Amino acid sequence: MNERSWLHDFGNQTWVEYCLTMAVDGFTKTLGRTCLSLRYGDRWLNTGTVNLAERLGIRFDLSVEPGTLPCATPGLGERASGPLPDYRRVPRAPYAPSPWDFRRAGQRDGRTLRIIPLTSAYLRLGFHPRQYLRRVRANGVRGRLQNIPLYMWESWPAPNMFDQMLHRALAAQRRPYLAFAIRTRPDLREAIGPRIDALLTHPASSNFRFSTPAEALAELERAK
Repeated sequence: MNERSWLHDFGNQTWVEYCLTMAVDGFTKTLGRTCLSLRYGDRWLNTGTVNLAERLGIRFDLSVEPGTLPCATPGLGERASGPLPDYRRVPRAPYAPSPWDFRRAGQRDGRTLRIIPLTSAYLRLGFHPRQYLRRVRANGVRGRLQNIPLYMWESWPAPNMFDQMLHRALAAQRRPYLAFAIRTRPDLREAIGPRIDALLTHPASSNFRFSTPAEALAELERAK
């Protein structure tokens, strides 16, 4: 039967590890250098895959989107053999993942891989104490200010326009950095353009610069 849809085979760890190993091997053979960075599609990840990625030489992962809830499938009408992770309690700054749960920070010694969570902020709720308390319970006291990923293709209407969300994201971080996922679908181009403009005109834009994950982490380390 042809369903003309996606099947996200997240629950088949053998297949996931085969695909990752094949991709890293193909990258190395084609480009003649080691693959250092990884981002899985649809924010999916699990501990076994993170540990394998480290063994394969990957040093930076950018799959984690703080604040997102677990769900059965990435998209309407699509199927998956395993769920997307719960990212409500993950660290909001780069961290060395625990070998038993990639969503928790572990000991830095002995781990060569760092997870770099994507940029997140929070929506203004107005006077809604119950919603605020639910946000704190779900994300923790620190995570309450970074409980929704700042997607560049979303519409972000007032009072939560992209530039306002960007300001909140930077203000919530002790050592600020920005990390975005940008979809390549043609229908999203018009949405992404104004977001780039907002970055270029932000009051702190003179301090912005494009960096590799290694360069960004080195800068953050110096800012301690």
